[in-house]
Amino acid sequence: MWAREPSINVSQPCIPLRVSSASMGQAIREQNLQVFSGQLGGFPTRSGVQLNATVLGKTRMTTPAEFEAILVNVKADGSQARVKDLGHVALASDNFAISSKYRGQYFAGLALRKGS
Repeated sequence: MWAREPSINVSQPCIPLRVSSASMGQAIREQNLQVFSGQLGGFPTRSGVQLNATVLGKTRMTTPAEFEAILVNVKADGSQARVKDLGHVALASDNFAISSKYRGQYFAGLALRKGS
C-alpha cells in the first residue's frame, strides 16, 4: 500500500479527517487478522465423541479490494476514511531491495546460506 503523503488530509463533505501513516498501519494490522471461529467436538462434550476440528472463518485479506475497504478513521458523525481514500493498494513483492538480471534479462534470484 502506498499512501499519498506521510500525513494525509481527506476531505469528506464538511468534515476534514486527519489520518497519519501510523494510524493506517494500525488499522490494517487490527482488521487483517486470522481468528478461530470455534471448535467442533471440543470441551465440554459428551463422552465418546471422536471428532475434534477447529473452525476458521475467512478473515485474512488477500485482494487489493479487501485492503482498500479497511476503515482507518471513523468520526462520531459517521464520516469515515478507508484505505482506498488515502492511498493506492496493489499486490507486489515483499521486498524491493533486490533486482536480479543476467545478460540484460530479469530472472528469479535465490540466495543460499550455509546452516550452522
